[in-house]
Amino acid sequence: MNQQTKKVNIFNQEKRWILCIANEHDYLGDGTIICEEELQVGKQYTFVKGEAQSYGSMVHLQELPCKYGYQSYLFEELQSYDAQILEKEYNNWLKEKLDEGERCMKEGRCYSLEEVREMLEHR
Repeated sequence: MNQQTKKVNIFNQEKRWILCIANEHDYLGDGTIICEEELQVGKQYTFVKGEAQSYGSMVHLQELPCKYGYQSYLFEELQSYDAQILEKEYNNWLKEKLDEGERCMKEGRCYSLEEVREMLEHR
């Protein structure tokens, strides 16, 4: 039996509705609660873009444009789907990033941490 999930699939770039399930979160895991006051729990928002970043899996919303987006765990898909789909998509993304790093090393290209962050932000 396939495990079902409602986690937002940030790799599915199809424009669609997603549901806000929280507007407070402990991003750093240290007990400090961050409140995204502009988000309304229980409201549906239009997903326009998703991306994996060093600071999390981010969603971008039509109704609330934001340079960095919002953490995907503050939302859920309206319909359940097979969790293996998200796992496969994430693994493909990670493999692509690791392959890119290996190519750079073989070519003798080395980047500073800041350069790597800049490249990841503009993907």
